[in-house]
Amino acid sequence: IVSAINGLNDMSLGNVVGSNIFNTLLIIGISSLLVPIFIEKSVKKFDIPVMLGVYGTLALFAFVITPLKIDRWEAVVMLVLFAAYLTLLLLRAKKSKPQLPLPRKEENNFPVWFSPFMLAVGLCGIIVGGNLVVDSATQIATALGMSQSLVALTIVAVGTSLPELVTSVVAGIKKENDIAIGNI
Repeated sequence: IVSAINGLNDMSLGNVVGSNIFNTLLIIGISSLLVPIFIEKSVKKFDIPVMLGVYGTLALFAFVITPLKIDRWEAVVMLVLFAAYLTLLLLRAKKSKPQLPLPRKEENNFPVWFSPFMLAVGLCGIIVGGNLVVDSATQIATALGMSQSLVALTIVAVGTSLPELVTSVVAGIKKENDIAIGNI
């Protein structure tokens, strides 16, 4: 978003594409090396085809319908598709049989207000970090004579995907396969 607002379109789209490649290949690979990750049938049957459809939609918009550009109407279509996907996820979750939670030892005893507070702190960190990443990546690209899209596909994508790496590895170690895969 910061890249797009600053008119750095190559960096914005390159980050999205690079992050998806990084998430799909490297993060699942590292997480599965540490602890085998089991994929539920519903993910295989529903979510992976949706992910491939999303990639196909992006390719269709970016290369066929409006070559080398994503128009506002295409952005609206993508946002509507995202809302539809979230709605389907919620309906699927509501439909599925509730599972009894497994007994776990309590890992922390934070007060209820602490989680929303930490969420707000994390979101502020992401906004500040996003600005720092875009500014720094632009300087790297300029200094090395690299294109913004190359920097975005590599450096920026890896940087913005590190939280997903940590989350998936920790989820895998804790045997939370759904979180590890859903995060990707």
